[in-house]
Amino acid sequence: MRQGNVFSQWVDRDPNGDIFLRLPLELVHDWEDAKRVIWVDNRDGSYTLTPAKEMANSYGEALRETRKIVVNRCYGGFSLSHEGMLAYARHKGLTLYPRQGKFSLVKYWTYWLVPEPIEVPDNWATLPLEERQRINAEFSAARISDTDLDRDDPALIAAVEELGTAANGEFAQLEIVEIPDDVEWEICEYDGGEWVAEKHRTW
Repeated sequence: MRQGNVFSQWVDRDPNGDIFLRLPLELVHDWEDAKRVIWVDNRDGSYTLTPAKEMANSYGEALRETRKIVVNRCYGGFSLSHEGMLAYARHKGLTLYPRQGKFSLVKYWTYWLVPEPIEVPDNWATLPLEERQRINAEFSAARISDTDLDRDDPALIAAVEELGTAANGEFAQLEIVEIPDDVEWEICEYDGGEWVAEKHRTW
């Protein structure tokens, strides 16, 4: 057993010689909260393991956790390809029911979360306000769009990392930006091209 900066851990090897960690049950939850683990070879057949958020570098400075964010780097605007949406749903654990439609010469996808699409009545505009609001809420809850996604959603990050350029929508060039985790951030854009900025006051 080796004492790390935070916990004591057992390090063992499987029959193939690969290293793995034996965690006491009471520490499993704490280690699930750690985004990254630092392995230090003690050069005596043992290792010291510590969650990265508790480590300090050789200069004594605390290591900073980072956050990944997906932005669009070209004119046009953020969008995911059909393959990108399917990959996002798979990583998110969602079941989608995609339906392809066509408006004039343009084909598009609608991603339903229910087997049967929600139909909007032809007389929607003449219905009472409360009824229109109910239909709108039901319609919105039954479908998902790429514009609804949180840009730091781990499922979105995983989909873009997995597919690369194949995740790009028709007029998009997606890129993953990594920033310090403790920064208040927002996405700014000009003509669809985006960048991540730290939030601040303007007058």
